[in-house]
Amino acid sequence: MDTTNSYAASDTDNTPILNQEQLNVIRNLDPACGDALVNKILQVFLETSVDLTRQIEEAINNTDAESLRHAAHTLKSSSANVGAESLSVIAQKLELCGKSGEFEQVGQLHDNLQQRYQKVITEIRQMLKQS
Repeated sequence: MDTTNSYAASDTDNTPILNQEQLNVIRNLDPACGDALVNKILQVFLETSVDLTRQIEEAINNTDAESLRHAAHTLKSSSANVGAESLSVIAQKLELCGKSGEFEQVGQLHDNLQQRYQKVITEIRQMLKQS
């Protein structure tokens, strides 16, 4: 099972780091305080994603398929919620590796995840500074 495919170069230059349309969906949930809601959700993502990436790394180091599946699944969902779609796709591939117990591709996927994650949190921090 080749889980790396297009995300060996996960940094597809034409893929935005954060999908602004997804953030607008969140904003529109509360038209009066939409920006504050987006900022709160982004802040929660920053706080929780650090632990998830650590859990993913520990699961890989321990060849713990179930822990990898669980942490990657949670990161996949939370990344998608804040519009970090390419990060979500990489997390999904790691989730599938955990589900299948196949660890051959996890090293490259983890590297890709870390690179994209750094870009996502940098962009989120910039957005929070500007608000």
